[in-house]
Amino acid sequence: MAAEEKYDPTAGNVRPKLRGPEDIRFIPLFASALDDDPRNETAQAIRAMIQEEDPVNRAQHLKVSGNQAYQIGPERWNDAVIYYTQALECECGDDSVDAIIYANRAQVNLKLKKYYACIADCERSIERKVDHIKAYFRAAQACLLLKKYEQGVDFTTQGIDIAPGHEQLNKLHQTLVIKTAQYQEQKREDNEIVQLKEQSDLLEKQLLQQIFEDRGITFTEDKFSTSTYGFEKNVWVHDTEEVLVFPVMFIYAQYNQTDFIQQFTETTKFMDQFKVIFKDFAPWDERGEYKPKKLDVYFTNKHNNLVKMNAKKTLAQIINRKDYDIPHIPVFYILPKKSNFTQEFKQTYQDY
Repeated sequence: MAAEEKYDPTAGNVRPKLRGPEDIRFIPLFASALDDDPRNETAQAIRAMIQEEDPVNRAQHLKVSGNQAYQIGPERWNDAVIYYTQALECECGDDSVDAIIYANRAQVNLKLKKYYACIADCERSIERKVDHIKAYFRAAQACLLLKKYEQGVDFTTQGIDIAPGHEQLNKLHQTLVIKTAQYQEQKREDNEIVQLKEQSDLLEKQLLQQIFEDRGITFTEDKFSTSTYGFEKNVWVHDTEEVLVFPVMFIYAQYNQTDFIQQFTETTKFMDQFKVIFKDFAPWDERGEYKPKKLDVYFTNKHNNLVKMNAKKTLAQIINRKDYDIPHIPVFYILPKKSNFTQEFKQTYQDY
């Protein structure tokens, strides 16, 4: 077990690294933990010194410790936040002192990439000292990094009203103004794209409804749970010829396997899809029965009858049938011809 870290007050002005806010209790000047031992005369003497010390002086001392910790570098920035927080908890009552401490803590939070905390501290600093320019500058820096450009412009504008000649603030203001303009232009373009997409979707929806009515195409519930495939649309129009495109599911019931065709144009023949899918041997096809010319297409109609279709038919020749409801997307059983399984499977449905 590692030996406990000790604080040697003769080692320099910088206090030991703190592991958390409670560790400050073990620094003699702020050692509230010493209260736990009332028999310790040294502890009681230190406690009395703390109570008698002017809150402003105590806050200033803690602020100096925070400054020193910050200047050491990143490994001590969290310590700096602790010191500044302890300084603010002194409630010294001096707004000028507190404004500086809040602005200092804001700077550390900025370095720690705690941008919202930085802005909050800057706002508290400004509340206590309205002309504290560093608070405006640091808040604007945090806004820039958060891409809150308009809010950043508000901070720089207020700061420039107080200090018109502040070079860094003016430079940051110009950057934020440019970023704001770019952001607003991008937002306008994005809104236009959204509006065009909405208009296009509405027109397509109206066109689809008209096609469905003209051709008598109907849909029913998703009884095959096909929506789990996560497709964006269950039907769309391919071109000006009003050709429909569907995502389609094939079910190979014999082996409890499925295929999902993302874009099945209605003018495409099932045989053409089979030639793509079964170009190579399917690893689950134990008997080698699933070959394009040895397969038939089946669907269930409105009366739950199993209907056989030749694979040379197109998708349109099925979806346009008056006895067919599309179950959210077209779903078909693909079964081998002259197969014992096919005969048994067909017996589970009524003859058609």
